[in-house]
Amino acid sequence: MEGRIGKNGRTGYRWRIGVLSGLGAVALASIFALSFVADAGVAHPASFPGAYWAPYTYRDNGGCAPAHAYPAHWAATTGHGSLKGSTSAKTCPAYRGGSTVDSDGYTSQELEVYAPASMPSGVGGINVSWAINVAANQASGITGSLSCPSVTYSYNYNYGYTWYNYTDTYADCEVSSSVEMYGYAYVYDMTTGSYFYSSNYWGGLYNETFQYNDTYSYSATYSNSSYWIYNYSYGPYSYNYSSGSAGGFTGSYAPQWFFNGTFSSTDSYQVITYIDAYQSSYVYGYAGSGHASTTINAAGTTHHVNLLPFSIW
Repeated sequence: MEGRIGKNGRTGYRWRIGVLSGLGAVALASIFALSFVADAGVAHPASFPGAYWAPYTYRDNGGCAPAHAYPAHWAATTGHGSLKGSTSAKTCPAYRGGSTVDSDGYTSQELEVYAPASMPSGVGGINVSWAINVAANQASGITGSLSCPSVTYSYNYNYGYTWYNYTDTYADCEVSSSVEMYGYAYVYDMTTGSYFYSSNYWGGLYNETFQYNDTYSYSATYSNSSYWIYNYSYGPYSYNYSSGSAGGFTGSYAPQWFFNGTFSSTDSYQVITYIDAYQSSYVYGYAGSGHASTTINAAGTTHHVNLLPFSIW
C-alpha cells in the first residue's frame, strides 16, 4: 500500500529504502523512559506502570515543498498519544528552476510502546486496542497545461571507421499526494524468548491522488553502411496514469489485535505495539503549475491515538 511509484530515485516514501538525508531533512528520534506527565485537560482511564515508549518523527523536503513534523508523544500514566504532520509541494517559480526542479515533502511519525503484561497460567489470551481520532486530508492536481515537456540527449562519437550517433528523448512528470496511518502489535515472552502473533490484521487508513506521465524513445545509428545492421531504435512509448481523488480519513477508529495461546504466570510478558503515520507531497515536470498537500492531525483532546487498557483472560 506504500511506495506507489518512484522515478529515477524519486519517491515519496523515502523511509522505505532508508534514505535519511536530503534538503531540509530533520530526524528526531529518541527513547524516553516512563513519563509521569499527563496531557492537561485530557482524562483517560488507562495506566501502564513500567511501560516505556520510543517516539520517532522524521521530515524530508526539497525544492519548493515545505514539510512540518511535530514530535510524537505518549504518556504512560494515561495512555494518551499524539501524532501530527503536514506537507505541501508546488511547481517552483522560474528563477528557482521551474518545473525542472523536484518539489517533494515527506513526514512520518511513530509511537512504539513497550508495556508489561501479567498473564495467568494456562490457555488464555490478550487483546490490544488503540482508540484513534484523526483528521487527515490530501489533494493534488495541475493548474493550466497538462503537457509533459520532453528532454533530448544526444551523443556522437567518431571511432575513425564510423560515426556512432545516439539520441535519447524522454518526458517524465508527476503530481501526487498521499496520507496513511497503520499499526501493529505482538507479545514477547521475555522469560523464554518466544513471541505471540495476532490472529487478525488491521489494514490501516490510506488516501492518495496521483497523476503520472512517462514518455521515452531512443535510437542509435552508424554512419558506415557496413555497420547499419547494428542500428536500432526503441519507442516512442508513453505511459500515463492517474488515480484517486482529494479526500482522506476523518473520525474515530478502533484497531485491535487478538493473541491466543498458553501462558505462564511465572513468565514476564511484554506487549509491543505501535501506530505509524505518513504524509507525502510531490510535484515535478508538468508545463502547468502543480500543487499537492497533506495534513494529518491526531494530537490534542479531540484528536488522539490512545492506547487502551489490555483485556486479559
